[in-house]
Amino acid sequence: MSISEQTIDGLLFKEMVINGTINLKKNCQKINNLNVFPVPDGDTGTNMYMTMAEGIRHIYYLNENSITEVSRVLANALIMSSKGNSGVILSQFFSGLSNKLIQLKKSFVNIEEFIQSLISGYQQAYDSIFSPVEGTILTVLRDSLEAINDQKFFNNIEELLKQIIKYAKKSLEKTPELLPILKESNVVDSGAAGLIYFFEGMLLCCQGSKLSLKEFDKDFLLSKEILEDFDHYKATEISDISSSKIPYCYCTEFVVQLYQSNELSLSKLRKQFIKFGNSLIVILNEKLLKIHIHTNKPGLVLTNLLKYGFLIKSKIDNIKEQNKIFLQEQNFSYDNSILKKNYVLIATTPNATINEIFRKDFKVDYLIIIEQREIIWDFFWTNFNKILNKLEISDVILFPNNPEILANSDLIKNFNNFNISIMNTSNIAQGYNALVAFDETLSYSENISHMNDNIKNNLVGKILFNPNVNLLENFSSDFEAFLDSTFFKKNNNLEILIIELLQKMITKTTQLITIFYDQQLEKHDSLIGLEKFLFNNYNDLEINKIKNNDNMHYYLILVEN
Repeated sequence: MSISEQTIDGLLFKEMVINGTINLKKNCQKINNLNVFPVPDGDTGTNMYMTMAEGIRHIYYLNENSITEVSRVLANALIMSSKGNSGVILSQFFSGLSNKLIQLKKSFVNIEEFIQSLISGYQQAYDSIFSPVEGTILTVLRDSLEAINDQKFFNNIEELLKQIIKYAKKSLEKTPELLPILKESNVVDSGAAGLIYFFEGMLLCCQGSKLSLKEFDKDFLLSKEILEDFDHYKATEISDISSSKIPYCYCTEFVVQLYQSNELSLSKLRKQFIKFGNSLIVILNEKLLKIHIHTNKPGLVLTNLLKYGFLIKSKIDNIKEQNKIFLQEQNFSYDNSILKKNYVLIATTPNATINEIFRKDFKVDYLIIIEQREIIWDFFWTNFNKILNKLEISDVILFPNNPEILANSDLIKNFNNFNISIMNTSNIAQGYNALVAFDETLSYSENISHMNDNIKNNLVGKILFNPNVNLLENFSSDFEAFLDSTFFKKNNNLEILIIELLQKMITKTTQLITIFYDQQLEKHDSLIGLEKFLFNNYNDLEINKIKNNDNMHYYLILVEN
């Protein structure tokens, strides 16, 4: 029997939340299969369900008719139990909703008051994220709830939920246009899809269809009017996202009970912890501080956190291992013995450090270490011939990564019976940039196209090496900076020049910066100043640093958009 009331008390709210959680459980695997952001570890649905299930455990037997009290108990439980990005966002949504209800001081609310509580929920969820990304659950929450806020009048709760779901689905369909990784993978956002399943469970409750835990394993069909299947979004490109492209290994969550909270601020805490990783979420109330972060240094995160309170809960998951398991479950594999290419990658590198990165991270088949040789071309040509003489495959992709070798590319193209494609890479940053786009599951021509696109779309800046300068001494010689092959400017202050070059390169769409620096800059003022500048101005971006002694550049900067 459909519920037509225009008010919601604690009992109805509890039943709606329970029904929404059960519907999450029923569709958990569908949600997991959509999961490619922020990391493709296939656990969004699981995290959302486990977060809500722990909240349900606290309210299921709660003998309370006040929606304010039920929401308060639920919100506190979710803060403690939230798992993963999606779970933390859900916990903050219900925390914001509860805070508004506490302000209202009512045991039941009308539809307009409930809408304002929902709005408060999405606003707190947004505020809890250090750097909100559009095209996610946050976007769909905002779009759907602001749309119903504009509409204002609803006859009953059922009509309200139907409209929320309608607007949420419209927003969900647009998520691939807002978040490129979704479009590349042919999926919609997994957390947003999970949110809609949750709302649909709430709607079913208002329509008199209360789900049961016993029905999890049954073929329980929902009305087509209520639920559109997300199965037509197939994660056909999930294999693009290998564990080597996941920069931070551990999904880390800590909860501490505070010694005192009056001196803490969210902004200061975010600045303190963002330097340890990404996907940072900080939650703070009068008693608890919770940190969610993807990091390579969970111990350091905890050490800093313990300054504010004592640990009461922790969780550390290895994201890369989860990614491998997820890909195996999707019938994808990155074992070279299984996925044999019918073409070969050959690259030059300036030193053993870069050589190891290209070998381990990018699986380049043959590497020629140029180092600081006077006759580069002769050395390359001799070794290149030796490699080709060993090959039984005719298709070759070459990454010159050196201006002299690239300049002589015409001598290479028509070598005997080989089909050699030469990437337009005159330095190691351009070679690195091209290989980031490489996918061994794609064909020869597809990979060449993808890598060429990366070379065209991403900028490389450089400051040329000056052999007449000793960086440890005072000098008046100018350093020269280039943006790709175009002269940018010169300056005798290396720190000022590298910062100005970087400012010219960074755009609103920049996601990742990779800095290749000469060894003698390890403790130089320019590198220290650059790191401070990036932390103070772009601490929401992912920054990689790689030592590169090529005797040609002080700095190479790769900016990925």
